[in-house]
Amino acid sequence: MARSAWRLTLDLVREERRRYVGAILAQAGANLALLGVPLVVKAVVDGVLLPSAAAPGSAEGLDALAAGAAQRFGVRPALFLAAALSVALTAAGGAASYLRGLLVADASQGILRRLRERLHAQLESLPLTWHDGQERGDLLQRSTSDVDTVGQFLSTQVLELSRIVFLLTIAMPIMLWLDVRMTLISMALYPLVVAFGAVFFRRVRTRFQACDEAEAELTAVLEENLSGVRVVRAFGREALEEERFGARAASYRDRWDELLRTLGGYYAVSDVLCLGQFALVLWFGSRGLAAGELAVGAFAAFTTYAWMLVFPLRQTGRVLGELGKALVSLERIEAVLQEQAEDTGPAREDAPSTAPFRGGLEVEGLCFTYAGSSAPALQDIHFDVAPGETLALLGPPGSGKSTVLHLLLGLYPYEQGSIRLDGVELRDLGTAYARRGIAVAPQDAFLYSRTIEENLRKGLPSATRDELERAVAAADLGPTLEAMPEGFETRVGERGVTLSGGQRQRLSLARALLRDAAVLVLDDTLSAVDARTDERIRRALRARQGQTNLIVTHRLASAADAQQVVVLDAGRVVQRGSPADLLQQAGPFRRLFELQSELDDALGATGEEARS
Repeated sequence: MARSAWRLTLDLVREERRRYVGAILAQAGANLALLGVPLVVKAVVDGVLLPSAAAPGSAEGLDALAAGAAQRFGVRPALFLAAALSVALTAAGGAASYLRGLLVADASQGILRRLRERLHAQLESLPLTWHDGQERGDLLQRSTSDVDTVGQFLSTQVLELSRIVFLLTIAMPIMLWLDVRMTLISMALYPLVVAFGAVFFRRVRTRFQACDEAEAELTAVLEENLSGVRVVRAFGREALEEERFGARAASYRDRWDELLRTLGGYYAVSDVLCLGQFALVLWFGSRGLAAGELAVGAFAAFTTYAWMLVFPLRQTGRVLGELGKALVSLERIEAVLQEQAEDTGPAREDAPSTAPFRGGLEVEGLCFTYAGSSAPALQDIHFDVAPGETLALLGPPGSGKSTVLHLLLGLYPYEQGSIRLDGVELRDLGTAYARRGIAVAPQDAFLYSRTIEENLRKGLPSATRDELERAVAAADLGPTLEAMPEGFETRVGERGVTLSGGQRQRLSLARALLRDAAVLVLDDTLSAVDARTDERIRRALRARQGQTNLIVTHRLASAADAQQVVVLDAGRVVQRGSPADLLQQAGPFRRLFELQSELDDALGATGEEARS
């Protein structure tokens, strides 16, 4: 996985290589300018102010140049010229650093945008069998915090590392040119700093991975509590959920405490090493200065270079630590990106935009078992529906009704058997193409936290206002919209929480009707509406000619409109036929009819007693 993370990092940087190359060049220019300032100071001191104190072996060329300028223009103008040159070099270095920061910011944000889009597209394309085994809180963590960690590294630490490399590669030749012995002394403790940083890198990576996982668990609990706040309140579980959240928060705090202790230990030891390195430069430089082996200007340059290098070198540990954190986040992101996307089959470019099918369905020998379950959800299912017909699926909870619809929509791959749409096998047709001809109103009427019109347009973005109004009327949602002051522009809460259960179901139905697809799938869509509304909606559906309807229902009134009824139990077909034929047979359908008739009679008798 680590190799994959490195490859992903290189791929991300490669996409913005022009900006990164420009930033690196700007960084090189900034370093050259800033490293030139100590040379100017050295030349002024040893060539103008204290020429007699210059030791053999110093940079006579620079000293001679400064001395010549002093002789030609005078000492004071030469000093002003040196000061102006130092200011100019500092300003140039600052401008180059600003350009570097600008280029890196653009590059890193461009990378993060593509990474977020890539990760989101991957999450959207992964099969439901994968999503069923994941926690949404953990996926949110990977899509937000982990991506931000990668962005933090790309925007700051990549250029910090290049700055350190340039400082070393540019400053070292200059320092060797000035004095070989002092250069070796100036870098005596660097190997210890680097070695300690490598040890720190391994520890930080382990600690941060624990922090990241603890934050994912914390996010998962928070997301569950926010989504299920009504359940928590209804069952009075506030105290228990607070305790559960507090335990996750404490674990997250403890993991970060361990990480911060590691960081604190590194900075304490590295500070001692860096300050010790600078003390060595001062000690040996002072002795060389007293013995006349080192010029004053050279000593000033060495102390400046030592100070400029020692703390950036200390930052290598921080860079390695941030690299460890970024690699952990990249591995978590890459784990998602490497998952096999859903196989949607061959793309049919010649498919029309709507109703690509006539609506014929044939199911033969269909079998399916959910992952992690030993009991099959479907066993040897058979039925067929002619174009324009209505088929009703009945059965107790867990009988396999919704599973049949999930397989028809290609949400799960079926193991055995066949599903044919207009005579073409679903596997050969491709689910992406097949879904164009199927509209579904699911049992869980999921709505977005947007306006009613925006939720409707999820079914058909190009729909006109007349088409929206017809779909709303067919779903018997017109009176509800008229009672809302803002009508189509009314915003619904998250998951449609501001609407009643029946209103959510009717809005979901209108969204499905708007597509005008060849096959309409209703997964117990009208369970939350009253009998009169159910009748009006069924009347509107009967008026839609040529559309194949596949309905999961518990109401015999809805099943009565179907040309055939399939009754499921424990994943098997136990009855199949027209409603009239099934009423003549002993079985679940007639028992359900008799039970509902007895209930209606009892309710009617109760009403008569109340009126009398």
